[in-house]
Amino acid sequence: MLQDAQENKQFEKWEGSTYIRGWMCVAMFTQDKLIGFINLDSKTAGFYTEEYGILVQTFANQAATAIENARLFVLEQKRRENAETVRQATTALSNLLDLPSLHAAILEWLQKITPYNSASILMVEGKHIRIAAARGLPFPEKAMGMVFPSDNILCKIMSKTNEPLIIDDCNEDPRFERWGDNTNVRGWMGVPMITGGQVIGYIALDSHSPAHLHKTMLSPPKPSRIKQQHRSKIHVCLQRRVNGLKNWKS
Repeated sequence: MLQDAQENKQFEKWEGSTYIRGWMCVAMFTQDKLIGFINLDSKTAGFYTEEYGILVQTFANQAATAIENARLFVLEQKRRENAETVRQATTALSNLLDLPSLHAAILEWLQKITPYNSASILMVEGKHIRIAAARGLPFPEKAMGMVFPSDNILCKIMSKTNEPLIIDDCNEDPRFERWGDNTNVRGWMGVPMITGGQVIGYIALDSHSPAHLHKTMLSPPKPSRIKQQHRSKIHVCLQRRVNGLKNWKS
């Protein structure tokens, strides 16, 4: 809280802010997590008092909870949409038997699940890995059919963990190898293809933007915290009614 922002050296005077005299900033917390701030400006110096601060802080706490609930709702909606897309993709892929058509369909459905700039399917063949299919590569003829040792560091990590591997910025990670002269890749995600407990290949997703790909894109939907809270409230109400009936009978 500043009595006169124009007289305070710590106040950043952005363009168009010369009218601000009284100023107050209130943090928005939800479950001990800082999610944002509320800034209040006044043309009158000394306008904001401690009473205003207490009132706005109370409001900010409620607003933070509402914002977090809305964010969780949108996130769950997106996850459910992705889950439905995965279900549709699984049904469509199960009807394809020839590998070229199957590979093409996999890359097409992946674009609907998590947008990418380019993608490829890598199949394990003994002690080697071969690029069996690709989409969006600048020079696909250089990448298609390319073979490299199966002890590639990124593939070894995915085979050991059986989980997706994320590289936020390929320019900063020496483990990343630019196959097929794909120099535009910044963000990268590798996903192991597992059947019968065995890794049979990998899917590589490329993005021209750093830190663009993340695991939640391929995560199944999780129970909504909002719904969990709603169920808890219902349980409490039912318990109260049961206790009330017991008391009435006694």
